[in-house]
Amino acid sequence: MNRRIYYPSRDQFDDLGQVDGDTAYNPGSPGQPWLRAGVPPWHMWGNSQVIGPVAPETTDTTAPQLAGQLIKVGYKRPDTWHWVFAARILDAPVPGVLGEAEIEVFFDVIVGVGRAQVKLEAFERFRWQWLGLSQPPTQTMWTTSALTPALDYIIVGPDSVPDPLTRRRVDQIAAQDVQVSCRVRFFNDNGQGTATVEVSGFMAPKTHVRADWFSDGPAEMQFGGGETGGT
Repeated sequence: MNRRIYYPSRDQFDDLGQVDGDTAYNPGSPGQPWLRAGVPPWHMWGNSQVIGPVAPETTDTTAPQLAGQLIKVGYKRPDTWHWVFAARILDAPVPGVLGEAEIEVFFDVIVGVGRAQVKLEAFERFRWQWLGLSQPPTQTMWTTSALTPALDYIIVGPDSVPDPLTRRRVDQIAAQDVQVSCRVRFFNDNGQGTATVEVSGFMAPKTHVRADWFSDGPAEMQFGGGETGGT
């Protein structure tokens, strides 16, 4: 007995991309890959991590503590991306009389298209500083844009002098694959205590239209370039 596999037409989808009201529909058909998946394709596009406890440094040359990967996008096709980066201090010490403490969070971003990729170090940076007997700040920092590095450098002996007026504000990036990781630096001039920070990152394409949403038949047959397989 031959079994007929039913592929719904576009007008049978509701606003959420689901098929309604037809008992002949086969959820195991190859044309609806999101119904087979255990997690949505964008489950790696947003994340929060707690970093710490971070030991203090007493000089500006100590390397920041490296955190794990925060976001990973493998979209299978180039697109334009927006983001929200956020961070907040969960725990940090009081510096003490005449003391100074500081926390910096660096968001490093790797973008790639095709066979090439580039790492944008310190793509965004948050900084808190508190002095004396002050309690550490508790407000959440967040941003949806960033500044490029200076685009004009003058070399003077062993040093380079950037021109800050040549920095450009950006609120979108072009990429097929995106990875975001964080580094946390905790400075305390008395060398005491530890710090704990929560970092968050969220990304989404500027126009989120997937090719498989407009397929009357198996998406794998109509879009052979792999556009429907992204994560």
